[in-house]
Amino acid sequence: MEFQVTDRIFMFTDGYKDQNGGQLNKKYSSKEFKKSLVQTGKLGLAEQMIALEQNYDRWKGYKEQVDDVLILGINL
Repeated sequence: MEFQVTDRIFMFTDGYKDQNGGQLNKKYSSKEFKKSLVQTGKLGLAEQMIALEQNYDRWKGYKEQVDDVLILGINL
C-alpha cells in the first residue's frame, strides 16, 4: 500500500457507527460513518474531529450512548 504526504489515516472503534439515533432510532451504520469522514475530509484534522463529534451528538440526541467511541486521525 502506498501513501501520499497529504493522506490521513483513521483508526476507530465501532461505537460511532453502532450508536442508535435519528428520527427512527436506527444505528448510524458503517456506510454513514464513511460518508461523514469523506464529507469532512477537506477540513483540518482538529476541525474534522470537532465536526464528527458534533455530527455524533446530533445523531445520538438524547439517547443513551451504547458503546465507547474513539476516532484516531493521523496526518501523514
